[in-house]
Amino acid sequence: MRDAMNLKELTISILRKYNLRPSKRLSQSFLIDERLARRIVEITAPGKGECILEIGAGLGALTRFLEISEAFVVALEIDRKLVRILKDIFLNSPNIDVVNADFLKSSWRFFHKIVSNVPYHLSSYIILKILRELRFNYAVLTLQREFAQRLNASPGTKSYGRISVMTWVFASIKVLDFVPRKAFYPEPKVDSLIVLLKPRQTPLLSEHEVKKFEIFLGKLFSQRRKVISKVISRTMEIDRSIVESILTENAISPQERVYKIPPQRFLNLFKALMRRGFI
Repeated sequence: MRDAMNLKELTISILRKYNLRPSKRLSQSFLIDERLARRIVEITAPGKGECILEIGAGLGALTRFLEISEAFVVALEIDRKLVRILKDIFLNSPNIDVVNADFLKSSWRFFHKIVSNVPYHLSSYIILKILRELRFNYAVLTLQREFAQRLNASPGTKSYGRISVMTWVFASIKVLDFVPRKAFYPEPKVDSLIVLLKPRQTPLLSEHEVKKFEIFLGKLFSQRRKVISKVISRTMEIDRSIVESILTENAISPQERVYKIPPQRFLNLFKALMRRGFI
């Protein structure tokens, strides 16, 4: 690391130097735990010649450790004030490209790896964009604990929902480490988890099916505790007897509650409804 100060001291020093306060609107909390910063970059394992996307570079807590690799890093940051600081810090770092942009409005398609301390208020949007639109080997993400648990939730649990199914369709997810709230400054109200996201080698849905599947899940999970046959019949305007027949053919009880149905059966059901011309 380029500075003798520890990460917490360095963060506070930079904020004072540039007379900055973390933005509540942008959910800014900066990682100040050096051990965890190193751990995240070690998991990411940036390799020579690889192109790494860092979403929300902040004050460079991860960027500083990515810098010493032989990978090329696109350090993305939406806050112009932070971008100026990052450009000062990494002025003489040829493998760090600091970019002032909104990830959600970006059009990039391929990176070898993705790393991010994901802003809490944008977690769903960022995860879904990564899953839907980007090609990558894997992503190492620090997420609010409750949200990370939703991505990996099992059918029948309180956390299980549309985003649990969407994550399963696109990728496998593994929780790697716990991140206490005190690892950030300012300290958020919740703890976080480091997760590893690996996309499926063979997509389960074509590009044109993805949006339709999301809409389909949205309709069902808007009434997650209701009986599946009633929800489909009402929201999709299909005769109840036809719905029950299709459900039975796909090993789903017509009386099953939406939130108890596994992802694979949602996928099978969606494709069966498409074949019948209902989607």
